[in-house]
Amino acid sequence: MSIASSGDVIAALLLVAMLAMSWYLRRRLRLDFGHGRSGAYLAVTVRQIAGFALPALLALALAGEWRALWVLPASFQRLAREVGVAGWIVASDGWMLLVGAAGGSTIGGAIAFIRWRRKGLRGPMFGELGWLLPRDRADLGWGVVLSIVAGVAESCIFA
Repeated sequence: MSIASSGDVIAALLLVAMLAMSWYLRRRLRLDFGHGRSGAYLAVTVRQIAGFALPALLALALAGEWRALWVLPASFQRLAREVGVAGWIVASDGWMLLVGAAGGSTIGGAIAFIRWRRKGLRGPMFGELGWLLPRDRADLGWGVVLSIVAGVAESCIFA
């Protein structure tokens, strides 16, 4: 068994700090942008940016890994080679990934449906999200903004 290098320890500390900052900002950040749906949408948007994108970008900056936003880091490339999965997915495999995603979603949906029919159980819920869905044309713009912000913020986290 080998002792972790100082780079590994720093990376682990950065990960813990990023997760702690993300949790703190998403749970404790009190925002008041007024009443109504626009204020609520704006608060959720700012919370996503502050709670997901900001900690991830800060960790990337501290680690000096800005390129990870658009290039797979060398450490992950080495890991893929060592595990034996390097080159498994290439650009032309997009249709295969789509079939896999659709198949996994179908299987997960079928399991959830069976659980609901047999036991009346719903799947795990992370809060009531129905209020966030657009209800009229005025909310559609916020729906687009939230979708884009969520996608970009999650991409930063996974980088």
